[in-house]
Amino acid sequence: MKLFHHTDNDGLMSGSIIYNTFMNKEDWSLSLRNKDVKMYNYNENFPIKYSDINYGETVFFVDLCIDDNICEAIINLIKLYNCKIVYIDHHLKSVHACDCIRNGDVTNTMFQQYVIDKRVTIEDLRKNISWFFSI
Repeated sequence: MKLFHHTDNDGLMSGSIIYNTFMNKEDWSLSLRNKDVKMYNYNENFPIKYSDINYGETVFFVDLCIDDNICEAIINLIKLYNCKIVYIDHHLKSVHACDCIRNGDVTNTMFQQYVIDKRVTIEDLRKNISWFFSI
């Protein structure tokens, strides 16, 4: 199981909750030394190291407004590693992407070019991504 979360306070808290609940850890502090937990700030490179990904594992994205870097990581995780994605967020851009995938039309979303290039299908996205939102 891997976890990517935002660097701000709500990202740290939601990351801590996921870490404690699903990764069976007693320590609420998120360690930068932990290869399974990574913080992401939008003006940086996405901190994924594909050599650390296990085939078929679950990957959490928490409090991250979807951007090009996250979209690319999701596509690679689905297509190359058959990962299950759990996306927990409250940003409207992410809600819009989710609604478009559910409706079968990814036009004007970051996933559009990946579908056009046949790197992923809408069905791949529907099957492999679970979305959860809160305001």
